[in-house]
Amino acid sequence: MTKADIVEIVFEKVGFSKKDVAAVVEEIFECVKSTLEKGEKVKISGFGNFTIRHKRARRGRNPQTRRRPSNMHGEREARSLGLGSSERIGIDASLYVED
Repeated sequence: MTKADIVEIVFEKVGFSKKDVAAVVEEIFECVKSTLEKGEKVKISGFGNFTIRHKRARRGRNPQTRRRPSNMHGEREARSLGLGSSERIGIDASLYVED
């Protein structure tokens, strides 16, 4: 699903103009991104949690060139599904619960 798909679904359900719906959807995503960039958690009740986890940096390598990148970041985006949403789509939520 893309942002355009979300805009289309909200447009059909709410009835506002597509331009207004697109602006709202874009603002929601910008709000989530800026909150994560500040290092804060985003919790959407009934849907899930979004956080940035700080893990130790690791050394990788490009399998084609065998070159090792000089800098591998230790930050990773982490998501955990809310119990309600995971049950609706048939996923075992215990696989996604944050420690």
